[in-house]
Amino acid sequence: MCFTTVLYNSLCSVERVYRDDVRSPVNKVSNIRDLKRANHIVWHRSGYDHHAIVEYVDYGSGTAHVIEYGKKEVERRETGEMSKLYVIPYGTQDDDDTVLARARSRLGERNYNVFSNNCEHFATWCKTGSEHSQQVWECIGGRQQGSSPGNPGVSVLGAAGHVGGYCVGAAIAAPLGPVGMMVGGSLFGFVGQVLGAGLGRGFDYSS
Repeated sequence: MCFTTVLYNSLCSVERVYRDDVRSPVNKVSNIRDLKRANHIVWHRSGYDHHAIVEYVDYGSGTAHVIEYGKKEVERRETGEMSKLYVIPYGTQDDDDTVLARARSRLGERNYNVFSNNCEHFATWCKTGSEHSQQVWECIGGRQQGSSPGNPGVSVLGAAGHVGGYCVGAAIAAPLGPVGMMVGGSLFGFVGQVLGAGLGRGFDYSS
């Protein structure tokens, strides 16, 4: 079994497969009044999405106060950024007070991990008590049912990145023999797939 398969299976094992009614397609935010407390919101940015939980909304000033996993820790932030902002509706979720209590309970946490504890894991845990990251799932080749439609950019660039990375890794590891080439190719192939899929996400949410 190649390294990529082992790593893929390991990542899949920590991802919770949601039922169809848990997360629905995203709703684009047109103005501040589309936001409510305890909303799970997401900004679509170049190559990745950033997720947060709305703590409260100041409709008078046009700003939202959010709790998010920032660059270093779980923190509060005030924002009026409405560009490429979406609300993720849930068919099954906990009540607003529970959502916000969870978010506040982790303020100051500094255990960020892009694969197992990123901003999306944090936001989905606040909403449901279970962690999940659609971005990680897409990068390793899967697609969650009940979420936004599959992205061709993710699939095409992810596949291209995997092939290119495998070739580079195999070439670098050639002096180590066939086993070294397989391991090096698989490792670089996985990295190439993740990077390619990340670039492909730039085509998502076109509406």
